[in-house]
Formats: sequence, structure tokens, C-alpha cells
Amino acid sequence: MDYTTLAERFASPTASYRPMLFWLWNGAITREAIAEQIADFAAKGAGGFFFHPMGENFRLGDFLEGISPPYLSDEYLALVRYAVECARDHGLYAWLYDEGGWPSGSAQGQVVEGHPEFAGKRLHVQRLGVEQSDALPSNVIAALGLPEMGVPEPVDLRQIAQSLWPYPEMLIFTLEADGYPVDVLNPEAIRRFIDVTHERYAATVGEFFGNTIPGMFTDETSLGGQVGASAIPWTRDFMEDLSAQMGRDARVYLPLLFSAEAVGRDVVGRYSEHEITAARCEYNNLLTARFSEAYWKQITDWCGKRGLIHTGHVGGEDNLPDNLSFGHFFRTAGALHAPGVDVIWRQLFPGQEENFPFPRLASSALKQHPRQAEGDWSNLAITESNAVYGFGFHYEQMRWLADYQFQGGIGLYAPMATHYTCCGGRLYCTMSHLGPGNPLWPVYGAFAEYVGRMCAVTRETVEHAPVAVYYPVEALWTLDGTQEAWTSLRETCLTLTNLQIGFDFLDGDFLPELQAQDGRACGGQAAYREIIVPATLAISARSLGKLAELAQGGVTVRFLEHWPLHAAEMIGSPALDQALTALQECGVTPVPQDALEGALASAGLADRLVRLADPAPALLLSAREFGAARLYLLTNDSDRVWSPSWYSRPRRRWCWRRGMPAMARSYRC
Repeated sequence: MDYTTLAERFASPTASYRPMLFWLWNGAITREAIAEQIADFAAKGAGGFFFHPMGENFRLGDFLEGISPPYLSDEYLALVRYAVECARDHGLYAWLYDEGGWPSGSAQGQVVEGHPEFAGKRLHVQRLGVEQSDALPSNVIAALGLPEMGVPEPVDLRQIAQSLWPYPEMLIFTLEADGYPVDVLNPEAIRRFIDVTHERYAATVGEFFGNTIPGMFTDETSLGGQVGASAIPWTRDFMEDLSAQMGRDARVYLPLLFSAEAVGRDVVGRYSEHEITAARCEYNNLLTARFSEAYWKQITDWCGKRGLIHTGHVGGEDNLPDNLSFGHFFRTAGALHAPGVDVIWRQLFPGQEENFPFPRLASSALKQHPRQAEGDWSNLAITESNAVYGFGFHYEQMRWLADYQFQGGIGLYAPMATHYTCCGGRLYCTMSHLGPGNPLWPVYGAFAEYVGRMCAVTRETVEHAPVAVYYPVEALWTLDGTQEAWTSLRETCLTLTNLQIGFDFLDGDFLPELQAQDGRACGGQAAYREIIVPATLAISARSLGKLAELAQGGVTVRFLEHWPLHAAEMIGSPALDQALTALQECGVTPVPQDALEGALASAGLADRLVRLADPAPALLLSAREFGAARLYLLTNDSDRVWSPSWYSRPRRRWCWRRGMPAMARSYRC
């Protein structure tokens, strides 16, 4: 796209840049109402909508009533086809949604119906004494004996089956079908989800794929549990893969994956700190890799082969501790064609001190793992926004929320929600409703126009980000290091924002692809002058080795507070020590968190052409690259009205007065 075309898109944004409303289908759906509501969407300046069917049995206490006709029935699919045809006739886009309610993956129970083997599973642990040997369950998959001293020792299951009891106490591990509704670690289970849901849509509206139907949304699929609990996500062949990854018998370390209360603190105390940390990291590394391959990438591949964009979000991406529900953002939402975030719970709000720029996770994933084709939907990071912001949520606040996310690289705005019907007035069907009946709805067109213009800018440009902030997922996996890493991560991002320095979150899976070139870490669309590693208890020895290599190539690498204390791999300590030595030889030393601002300010990382005279959070500024040119996005982060005063250096002033780009410009408030 050239500058003239971008200016035209900005002046008059086409439907692909405008808001895509989450259209919740509830109640008795009719053709007449479908046609009327879609015509209203077009009249209000929307670009289209996401179908959001509310299953006939989905949370009826919160959302009034389910859908009629039933979800995925022939009658339902016929109405979907009619709605797509109406959208086409109005020049709108109709995005599909892969579940009846949420979270995605179960097709409202149809995946496991007749296929109990596809139900989600968890590994449970019991500590039993010899007097309880006659109460052993039948679904034991591992057993550990507890000697008087030393770590637990694996016991042959044949001994258990023969009621032999070689130790006074044992830890018994059982596999039970009580996890997430579907086994998201099992590719065959997800293949059935695709057959039940995606293939039905393909048979009904497949000729609209890639045109009126740009893509499909997946929503909040999680692991259904986490390390450190009394039961953890598992699947049938997981033990063998975990042992292979660790390079030793994984059964020995199973107690470290559960809560100390479940196995006994005396048992946990028999292991070293490194073993505790590495066991949790090894488990989560395999878990998230399996989750990514079985669920996210399998559906992404299916969509890609049919001309669809796979998009969605995980839920809980707004703060590091909650990331544990899905384990690794870049392996889940980052595996989508169009990564997304969920901003529906006031995680971001005007004047709120703890605003964390998590929408950058989506734009960072897009930059580091691009999977899209060129065209209207390139460079696409999505936000599902608004919803449970309350009855008083108004356009000034909506504009702020949109602007904050545009600064983070969001390129498609999906407001949550407009309901097919709000009859009955229950909380969740009225507090998030933006449609007929809401007094703001008649003037929605002006907001839709603004969103369209901003999305044209953010989608057709790429933020200049000279800094990468390492995504400290290993610290999250350790449990013990989560809070320290989360505090450091938040403070680091706030410092960068206040200094007007663009940054990405750096995925550890992408890190090995970076190469040092002229003092920058380059790979794909990225070129980082600095990499910042928040305070972290653990890190992959492979990642630390790569950081040492980049530092040797002239890239500035900063560790905050202290060196990582442990390798994330069970056998990674020697490699970690070697990488630390290499970093120290490059002159790298940890920086106190409170010294980061001064260090960054003196590094000259902020844009040299345009800067805010007063670097305050009242205004946000980002530099965006458009081919060989650079555009600047300035938004108001406060509730005040600011009057600009522009000036340039005297020897450059003639450029500005003649309408040419000023070589140095400041914004004074």
C-alpha cells in the first residue's frame, strides 16, 4: 500500500477496518429479525459481526435464555447461511465463532458424546499407607515408594496389581476423566471438535470462506488445571514424552508437580531447589507444546487450508499469574493467524494506575510469528473489548480504551456485545449490550468511523520497537517466582511507556531466530537494540545461551535485579553456568529495577525525530513504520483537553513551514 491509498483509507475506512460487533444469538432466531439487525449494523457504520451463538443450555441463569433452534442443528445452520447472505448484500463481513457459548472445544458436549475417551483428563495423587493397600483404585498409572530417606522410588505396577507393598507408604497416581470438558492435549479429540463444528460450517457456508466470511474465532480454551494443585492436566502418553524430554525417569519428579499438601511437605523437602524448579518447568514446557500442537495449530492449519483467518484469545492474558491457565501466550493465542486479547473486565481503564499493556502480547506474537497472507486482513491483531465495563460505560471511555490498544498495535476492534434480544434484563445481557435500546446506539456511527480510521493506521504500519522485553514464562511455571517476575514486568513496561520507547514482548521460542547485526538483534520484522529480562527465578539454558551470543554481537542485554537462579531444564545447569560466564565476560551485570529508567533514558532509545517535551502518561506517542517512511501516533491518555504547540530547531524550521516533514519536532503541553 502506498501513502495515497493509506490516506484514502484513513479518510474513508472500508468495512474491513471498522468495528466487528460480537452479535450474541439468544432467544428465538427468525429471518426477519436477522435482516433487520444486520441492516441496522450497516447503518451504524459497523464493518461486520462475529456470530456468537449462546447454546440452548448455556448459563441460563446469567444470559436469559439459550438459542432456538438448537446450536448446530440443521435449522440453526440454515439461519447462519441466511445471515451470511444478508451480510454480503450489505457489504459487511460475517465472522464465525466455534462454540455455543464458551469456552471453545466441546461443541456443547457433542465432542465427547459417544466418545468418552475424548474427555479431559487429570492426574491425581494419593498418599497411602500399607494398611490402605486394599483400597487401591484400578486406574493407577504410576506409583512411588517412600523410603525412610532420599527421594521417592518408582514401583513396578505389577507389584501393585499383585497387592505387593514394598514400602510402608506410597504415592499412588491415577488418571481420571474430570478435567477440561475435552482432552485438549489429544489431537484426535480436537479433530472430532473440527468435524462436529468447523466441517458443518464448511458444508453450509463454505463458498463464503475467504470473502464474506474472513475467519473463525476460538474463545478462552484453557488447560483446565495447573501445576501446584491436587490434580494436574494430563493425557495418556504424557509420561513417556516427559521422561524423554527430561532425559531421566519422570516418575521420580511427579510429587513436585502437585501441591505440598497433596503429597506431604516432607516429601517435597527431599528434593533440591533446582529439581523443584526444573520439574515444574519441564512439565509446563511439554504441556504447552502439546496444547499448542493438538488444539491451536491444528485448527489454524484447518482454517488456513480453507482461506479462513483463525483468531481468538485465551482469557487471563492481562496479568502474568493468570497466564498459568493456558501456560504460554505465544504457544496458544500466538499460534493463531490473528492473535487476540480480551479486554472486558476493566483490566484497562482511564486513570487506573495498574494499566498493563498486555494488548502488545498480540501484536508482538504477530510480528514474531506471522502466519497471514497479504491483503485487507494482513498485520491483524484483535481485541474483544467492552462487555462487563458496566452500565455507565460511555464513548469518551470507549475512545480511551480503543486508543490505548491502538498504541499497542491492535488492528481490529471487536466490541462485546450486541444481543439479539435483551428481553428480561438480566445483568449480563444488559450491562454489555450496545445496540437498540441503549441510548448510545443511535450515534454509534461516529465511533465506528473513528475506530475504522485508527485501525487503518495500525494495521497498515508496524510500530518501531527498539526494545524487547523477555516474556518470563519460566518464572510463571516455577510458581515460586511468579510474583517477583510479574512485579518486575509491570514496572518495566510502565518505564518504557513513560519514556516513549516502543517495545515488544519477546517470545523465548522466537529468541533463537534472532541474529546480531550491527548491534541489533534481528529476525523477521524485529530489530531490537536492547533486550530486557525481568527479574526471574528461572530461564531456559538455551535462551540464556542465545542472550549471551547476542551480547557478544553487540546487542545490549539487561537483566533486572539478579541473574536467573535456575535452569528450566533438569540437565541444564552446566549450560546455564556457561552462558552466565559469557555474559559476565561481555560486561553484563544485573541492573536494579529502580535504576532502569535512568539507564534507558541515557541510551537514546526514544525516537529522535518526534518526542513529547514532557514525557508524562497524559499523552502516548508511538512511532510507526510505513515502508521507508515513519508515521507518528499521538493519543490522549488523560481526561484533559490539550492544545498543541509545535516547533522545530531553527535550522530545520523552513522544512516545517513549507509543509515538508520536520526533522525534529516536540509536543509541548
